[in-house]
Amino acid sequence: MSTRMVVTRAEVSEDAIPDTYLVMLKDDGNREAQINWVQNEHKCDATTFKCKILYEYRLTVGYTAKLCQVTLDYLSNHQDTKSIDEDRQPTWGIPQRERVMRNITKQDTVYPDVPIQPLPVPLPIAVAASMGPKRKEWPNAPWGLQRLSQYLPLPKNSDPSLQKYVYRCGDPSKGGSVQRVDVYVLDSGVMTTHEQFGGRATFGKDFSKEHSSPEDPVTNDEDPVTDGHGTHVAGILGGRDVGVARDVHIISIKVLGGMRGTLPVIEAIDWAD
Repeated sequence: MSTRMVVTRAEVSEDAIPDTYLVMLKDDGNREAQINWVQNEHKCDATTFKCKILYEYRLTVGYTAKLCQVTLDYLSNHQDTKSIDEDRQPTWGIPQRERVMRNITKQDTVYPDVPIQPLPVPLPIAVAASMGPKRKEWPNAPWGLQRLSQYLPLPKNSDPSLQKYVYRCGDPSKGGSVQRVDVYVLDSGVMTTHEQFGGRATFGKDFSKEHSSPEDPVTNDEDPVTDGHGTHVAGILGGRDVGVARDVHIISIKVLGGMRGTLPVIEAIDWAD
């Protein structure tokens, strides 16, 4: 005897995305049957609104859809439905009070005059021990990178812009190889033409807009970056002069800056996996 889960629609709030839902089915649920009913068999309760499947997940039994109240009621009581969550507009940034607290002036710290000793860097998983990891040093690196490779404070009166960044990578002379590493940046978009990336950044997908269909959920045309935040993050990851890993290939996945809510992030992770 199957047990039905009754899923009620959440109360409308200021951050709710109207009529947009994430529908999750049980592991043995028939997703195709539900989608077929929504798209073909069910007649929406208003001529001005049409239910639409926005995205079908590959990694789990679920989908994103725009649903009218009649359809929502039906799916909420369907024996295959596990849960239904309403999409919401995300809130990014630091609350004003916390910003004020973070801006409190602190006295300058005086560091002791001690030599810099690199902290041993763990061997990357992708490089076998037999390949002989090669120790590399990046002179005149920004202080933020230097802090990744050693644990002692900066020497007194040292120049924070002229530090040494120490890291390890595969050594081709000992049978190792440095294979291409792709980094998917889920953010507000990346300016792929920025000189810091040197041709290593490409456009992936734009999930910030509403999908035209589940088969082709996003446009393949590169969308302008929204506010530069994604480019900043990508620069920290792989910028030529400031990046932790200067050789990685960056793939821009835009999930912020559109009129959609939090679901684009879930869809982007599903797409990139």
